Amino acid sequence: MKDYFNGRDFKEDIPALSQTVYLNSAGQGPKPRCVIDRTVYYYEKTLYDGACIPPLLNEIKEQTESVRQKAARFIGGSINEIAFIRCVAEGVNILLDGIGLEEGDEVITSYEENPALLIPLHNFALLRGIVIKKIELPNNKEAILENLENTFTDRTRLVIMSHVTHTRGLRLPADEIAALCREKCVWFALDGAQAAGQINVEAARMGCDCYLAAGYKWLLGLHGTTIVFLSKSLLEKLQLKYGGVGSQKSFCFETDTFEWKSEANRLEYGSRHWPVYLGLGEAFDYLTEIGIDKIEAHVSELRLILKAGMSELGFTCESPDSEELSSGIVTYSRVGLNFEKMVKWLFEQRNILIQFRNFSRYSVSPQGIRISLAFFNTVSDVNKLLAGILDYLEEDENGKN
Repeated sequence: MKDYFNGRDFKEDIPALSQTVYLNSAGQGPKPRCVIDRTVYYYEKTLYDGACIPPLLNEIKEQTESVRQKAARFIGGSINEIAFIRCVAEGVNILLDGIGLEEGDEVITSYEENPALLIPLHNFALLRGIVIKKIELPNNKEAILENLENTFTDRTRLVIMSHVTHTRGLRLPADEIAALCREKCVWFALDGAQAAGQINVEAARMGCDCYLAAGYKWLLGLHGTTIVFLSKSLLEKLQLKYGGVGSQKSFCFETDTFEWKSEANRLEYGSRHWPVYLGLGEAFDYLTEIGIDKIEAHVSELRLILKAGMSELGFTCESPDSEELSSGIVTYSRVGLNFEKMVKWLFEQRNILIQFRNFSRYSVSPQGIRISLAFFNTVSDVNKLLAGILDYLEEDENGKN
């Protein structure tokens, strides 16, 4: 296997890797020391020195804008199109509430979305009477695009799906979907929770109107951090109904009049845990230095080794075969196996961390396992996983589990 990282030992950078065979970045990514140290430094400074000390307050403001620039470069947009929010669900709610959906308007999504997207959608169906249309995502690009195009009507207002699905790691043909949406004059949004940090994003170039990137998964940041990209065209039309201190450009106490900010940072009202975003800035630097192209190439080779080994063990791969639709998430099913029990055994007996998933559209069984292959994973990690699964299967057959 080609060495894309010049023999770099990522265990020196990421403490969790010395304790666990970490194959669960799709659940939550391990944190590099630079992210931990930066976050702790600014939390300690604010707690010990006082957050309102002018020099510290100004420093944090300057550092926050530096992170905004890093986020813009990483996700692919301008700094005026980037805002810091808490989570993907918050971004979905802002989008659904802001594009003026009315009763009978249609939103197209897929059968493979996370509840962070689905719950707001169904809530707006109840509150506003919007119609949710779901499409299948076959392991074939042309079939995906055909399913989408056949679902458009003159009432379609939004297409919102995962850039990489949390179920099978299918990578959407985002460029082609964006082109279809432009042709139909429909807003296009992507949940990038499982994409940003493991694949190249380029939200503005692909023609995405809204991109939501969770900071705590493949980006290796902390919980409570999400980056939202809002295109200039969407920002001009978005009806933002909520605001507070931070979302105003100006406020006059004598007349109680105010002017909203026109940039995406209007979403940043109220108190924020800025140290976690400053830590995320370190993650952007760290991943940029490693290189997304190298990350994708490394993971591609690991994926082939994993797929060959799992096939020998009798598992069915639910993830796409084509390189174009693949990602670092690889999902497997198998008849008659208690996957939840196996995942628990692997962690307790072998210190291997993967995730159990339940999805009704798996081809073989309604349960499966999700394995996340990241840049810090090695051939040794994959071999340990395969050996652990083999041991579990043998014990299971002998009635020891």
